[in-house]
Amino acid sequence: MSDSRAAGVSLSQSLTTAMSELPDGTVKALKKDTNNLAGPNKKIKQDACKKYLKEYKKFVNGEIDSITHPVTKKSITRKDRIDFIADQCRAAFDLSISGSISSSSSSGSRSNDADPYKDLKTLTFKDIDKILEYPTETSAAKNINTYYLFLVKKLK
Repeated sequence: MSDSRAAGVSLSQSLTTAMSELPDGTVKALKKDTNNLAGPNKKIKQDACKKYLKEYKKFVNGEIDSITHPVTKKSITRKDRIDFIADQCRAAFDLSISGSISSSSSSGSRSNDADPYKDLKTLTFKDIDKILEYPTETSAAKNINTYYLFLVKKLK
């Protein structure tokens, strides 16, 4: 559910990252729905935000699969909407999201691999020549060359 988040990262940092990764179109669509907006003059009030952020922490840590919308009281599971409402609450009422993301929510292989590109093959001039020759070769040769270009190098 929250594969993009690493263990040991604070919830506030994680939320900030998630919000920065949302496309502008998604943010605009979420802002249009007044039920998603928090503030003194908005539909989501401070008490509802506090409750929502407690649920948000459980959601991020993988303890629950959905969160109750503070206005409609319906269950929501869309990660972008959940993150947006949490960000609205945090910003509108200057609330903090305490704690860090538990290691159970991230995959074990991700936390061990600091460099995701370490297993990629380094291209040589011969590989680049093969790429440039693709349009003139047969499809069987293209497939073989493509296969060898994306092979993961062997660990020594």
